[in-house]
Amino acid sequence: MFYISNVEQVHRIVHIPTFRREYANYWAPRPPRQPAMTALMLAMMSIAYGAMPASASATSHSGYPTIIIQWIGACEGWLRQQSSRHRKLIHHQIACLIYLAKRINIVRKKLYWKETGSLIQDAISDGLHVGPSPSITSPYIREMKRRIWATLRELDIQNCVEFGLPTLLHSIEPTISAPSNIDDEVFDETTQQLPNSVDVGRYTDTSYQYYSSLTWNVRLNVSRRLYSPGCSKVLTYDEVLQYTHQLTQALHSVPEWNDIQEQGSSQNIHLVSAFLKLQLIELILAMHRPYLQRQGEKFWLSENICYQMSRDVILLSTSLASSDYQRLIFLREDLLVGALCLARISLLQPKGS
Repeated sequence: MFYISNVEQVHRIVHIPTFRREYANYWAPRPPRQPAMTALMLAMMSIAYGAMPASASATSHSGYPTIIIQWIGACEGWLRQQSSRHRKLIHHQIACLIYLAKRINIVRKKLYWKETGSLIQDAISDGLHVGPSPSITSPYIREMKRRIWATLRELDIQNCVEFGLPTLLHSIEPTISAPSNIDDEVFDETTQQLPNSVDVGRYTDTSYQYYSSLTWNVRLNVSRRLYSPGCSKVLTYDEVLQYTHQLTQALHSVPEWNDIQEQGSSQNIHLVSAFLKLQLIELILAMHRPYLQRQGEKFWLSENICYQMSRDVILLSTSLASSDYQRLIFLREDLLVGALCLARISLLQPKGS
């Protein structure tokens, strides 16, 4: 399944072995099929169809993208019927999947910032942002909630930067820990104690979330300084350069995981590595874009930095476009941002340069 093999390498929403088992049971003769499982599958199918190459989807599925809109609408309708007082893990999973389906199919794009903000509010209402509750004794549920929260905050901070608008994340202090750097196969619903995170140099199904958490505080602080002036002071240029140094160091520290030889794993690693770099570059570009036309002896640094970062964005994005993940780039706007920065820098150059 496309969704499991690709999207789940970045945004962890389901436990893969558990989903595969429930998927097999779903198609068993005369099963008691649960509406929640149907909604989960429809949302995944919407993502997978949207990620297919345009030529394949056009020739194989004449109803595309109408059928996708219908699937998304059906999932939203089911979710609206659920009580907000008794939300379970699967409700947050389906809500995440619906948003990703909209994102990858470019549905209601102007509402992305509002939608992830709503997802964050629901998660906070259900306590996903705080440390493990004494009432939750299952290590499996605790880990899955950590993954869901990590996914939601990444989606919301991305929209904060892309839309240039503040996020509720700027004014709260979550106490939940980061997801463990472990594969799905090493734990399930019956696990009494989670295994320790593996060595940082080893690639796992959760490597994207694990390494994203290492730079989360600095990325959150930069976005707060840029887009929530009521919460903190506006960045000075010296501070912009300091944060640029921190983010650039993190950018160069993204693992390559070159020791993985399997074809499928190497493709996943390429995708994860690109997304880890893009989320750092996007913030560097956001900090320096306002200084491109300013006069001053030190602002020329912004032009050089933006040019290099924009070039890196396009190289990373186009490298994804040559693989089966070509539509996954719609989960980020970095390609467009980078291209616009390059164009703007070029237009600012004097004639004959």
